[in-house]
Amino acid sequence: MEGGVDPRVILSLIPILRDEVIEGSKGIWIHSGLIPVVERYRMMASKSFEELATQGTLNFIKRYLGAWRQRKGFGSIADEVEVFQTVDAALLLVLLEQDGKDPSGTSKTSPTRIELYSLVDSGVDCFDRAIKMLEDYKRLFVLSRLYQSRRMARKVLETWKRIIEGEHDDGGGLADGENEVRRYLVNIKDTGLVDEFGTWLARRNPALGVQVFTNDSSRVKWEPHQVVMILRRRAPDAVKVYLEHLVFGKKNVQYANDLISYYLDSVLTVLGSSEEARDILATSYESYRSLRPPKPTYRQFVIENAIPLPWWHDRLRLLELIGGSHGSDFSYDVGSILSRIEPFEQDLVPESIILDGRQGRHKQALRLLTHGLGDYHTAVNYCLLGGASIFHPTTGSAALAAPSQEEQATLFGYLLTEFLGIENVSDRLERTSELLERFGSWYDMRDVLELIPENWSVELVSGFLVSSFRRLVHERNEATITKALSGAENLQTAAAFVEKCSAFGPQIENVP
Repeated sequence: MEGGVDPRVILSLIPILRDEVIEGSKGIWIHSGLIPVVERYRMMASKSFEELATQGTLNFIKRYLGAWRQRKGFGSIADEVEVFQTVDAALLLVLLEQDGKDPSGTSKTSPTRIELYSLVDSGVDCFDRAIKMLEDYKRLFVLSRLYQSRRMARKVLETWKRIIEGEHDDGGGLADGENEVRRYLVNIKDTGLVDEFGTWLARRNPALGVQVFTNDSSRVKWEPHQVVMILRRRAPDAVKVYLEHLVFGKKNVQYANDLISYYLDSVLTVLGSSEEARDILATSYESYRSLRPPKPTYRQFVIENAIPLPWWHDRLRLLELIGGSHGSDFSYDVGSILSRIEPFEQDLVPESIILDGRQGRHKQALRLLTHGLGDYHTAVNYCLLGGASIFHPTTGSAALAAPSQEEQATLFGYLLTEFLGIENVSDRLERTSELLERFGSWYDMRDVLELIPENWSVELVSGFLVSSFRRLVHERNEATITKALSGAENLQTAAAFVEKCSAFGPQIENVP
């Protein structure tokens, strides 16, 4: 170093590094006294690179080349371009050899690996040669870091894509490749690259790929209709995931009908081709009906006993959407959905209940709730809510207008009829007695007495009768008080009229 010997002279003495030496048009300047020494040594030096490594020569060469790299930018160095291209190429080759033989080379924190990363991250003058070298050594992740040093985003993503798709990468380094691609795409401002590699990622991993287009901190902004169009064309399996983000995450009901269509496609395709799936639904209904009160609603039951299958998740989301989770402003084509699920009415009981309620077929809906599901709690809620908001979470949901008391009374009348038709005698008595006792104010005593079988004990409806009589007595007393108050008010008005007349005195009118 102090003698100012061109590093290319030293490197030419090492067999495996000799090929990395780059000469300019004027060759390499060297002291004449060194020429015979160099020629003699080159004739003697025949050791392989492996033998050099065992003698610790690699560390010596690495320190020597590192010291030369610190001289970059000095104007006093002759043939600066060729010198530093040679130095960088030789140092990269040494580090690749060392890293490949390092027992701890699989660790990202090994000293040699850190040196290798630092070299390519800082940029090398022998860029084209470095690319070929890294390709030859199958070091794709290091190659991607080299591209990053030049801000070559496309090359970085293409290299990661090769690794993720299975091409061998000696040494590894890209532990969570798909997530790394997602983070990189969020931070670049190249619409074309985000489009191309975002959709590629969405094809491989829909849930992760969609995040490229939904991240609020992304430097490339997308309109929902643009993303839907792109995904439908290039990553159709990710469309549903993106629509779920819009509808459930952003509460954008504009795309809810599209999402319903995707859910129906998923569920009906499985039911149409899998007898096992139909058996799963039938078993869920049977298991729920066999539960003894108090029991959860059917919706709580299927969520708590959810099956980790995509179509099961899609069905729960479908129930939530068509059940009114997005408020009264959201409407969908009930007739179209009914026509699609018609072949599977026996399998999709809750869906039929919701759609019947939407069409005003409340008798049919309550019949299915009572006899098809055995979900008595939801049947009562159906009467209170008018069929709305019964199969989706109430927390954070849009409020729907409750029916009038007259409409509720009509629904409770339908429900009483269905409860009286429950096949199990014990359930029939318990459910009917509880309904009359809790919601007796919605019933007319005469109508109830006409419906109840004559062989029923009075004790079964005693709570209803007592509350009804109390209500009648209360209403009679209210009527008596109202009548008395009206009479007193009438007397007061009459007295006031007489006083006014006396104050005015007699009036004489001339009649022609």
